[in-house]
Amino acid sequence: MAVEGTYYFNTRYSGSAHLEAMRLEDVRQDEIFGEFFTAFAISRAPYGTFTVILEATADPGEVGGDRLSLIEQYKGWWAAEADFNFLERHNLLLFVGQDRGGLKCTSGRCRYVDPFEGVKLTLRSTF
Repeated sequence: MAVEGTYYFNTRYSGSAHLEAMRLEDVRQDEIFGEFFTAFAISRAPYGTFTVILEATADPGEVGGDRLSLIEQYKGWWAAEADFNFLERHNLLLFVGQDRGGLKCTSGRCRYVDPFEGVKLTLRSTF
């Protein structure tokens, strides 16, 4: 199940929320567990976006993540991203937190991403 919504405060500012919840069954372990993903973002057009992300699982076999104090059986990965557009064709992305890793799919293309914890600074330029 997924729910997504955006609210436009005016022509420049908007806020959005993305929530996903899944119930998974591991037939090898004969276990059923839940997972969820949530992201909240504030955007200022055309300059950038600030996003807070939480991904969590109750899979007892999952490696990594921190125990969530609110929901004891879940492990979670917290992160924040600040995305800045500048000089028309350049973008700077600051990531702080934890990335669960695993298979990530975007726009029909999938790739494996290693788990990560720390700070990343990414510069993208289009020529």
